Amino acid sequence: MDPLRGRNNLEITHVLLEVIMVNRIEKIGRFTSSILITIIALLITQIITYVIYRLTNGNMSLSGRIASFASPILISPFLSWWFLGLLLRISKLEKEMRFLATYDTLTGVYNRNSFLSICNSILNLLKREKSPLTLLYIDLDHFKNVNDTFGHDVGDYVLKKIGEYLKTSIRKSDIVGRVGGEEFVVVLPKTDIQNGIAIAEKIRKGIACLEMIYNDKIIKITASIGISSNTYLEYIGIEKLLKMADLALYHVKNNGRNKLYVNQDCIKEKGNTEIMELIGFECEK
Repeated sequence: MDPLRGRNNLEITHVLLEVIMVNRIEKIGRFTSSILITIIALLITQIITYVIYRLTNGNMSLSGRIASFASPILISPFLSWWFLGLLLRISKLEKEMRFLATYDTLTGVYNRNSFLSICNSILNLLKREKSPLTLLYIDLDHFKNVNDTFGHDVGDYVLKKIGEYLKTSIRKSDIVGRVGGEEFVVVLPKTDIQNGIAIAEKIRKGIACLEMIYNDKIIKITASIGISSNTYLEYIGIEKLLKMADLALYHVKNNGRNKLYVNQDCIKEKGNTEIMELIGFECEK
């Protein structure tokens, strides 16, 4: 057996046991956990006392027996309360650090590094299943004007609301991440280019109709979306798909914004404008 592999298995087991223990403590509460620890300490102390009593042929003094009973009752509650508080605090800090390493703190979606890592894993799985994947590169139109007109606090508010909208408008299997200041990426596993376009158009319309109210100010914004997909291509990595979608997004920015554009290398019929580009629209009142 590989000793390194054995060590990794032990570390994983240790982490799992720690997580299970912390979850159990959080569920039943710190006070109840402290009482249970005290009871366990009392039982263990009495077992040890009984063993000593048997080994010494019953020559243990009365004061020794009282001490064996009173000590865990007097000491365990205080030590267990302190220890449990420390353990819960460490667990909370660890969760916060894990969140900061995984998510964008402003919008609540995946940050760039964790997004790319997750997408690479998904692509490897889809490659074995021979399933397609479509990627949407979303850029908020003229976002600088929001910051310049209303201030950066409003700009942050808009980004947060867009992040919330994207998370609630996609499927559970889809992945959304923030890869730049006002740039978001949505990955649609097991989604071909045609269905990906339909989802992208739904997202574009949703953003265009989204009314964000900040201190009685109504802020509206539109989005441009570049699309790439491996539907008709051999396996390519997430970085390549991102670059292809970014090129498509560049085309949208230079042709009016508030539109979709599919990278031409990702479609079967080159120049098919029906699936290449969709123009903006007026929201229904």
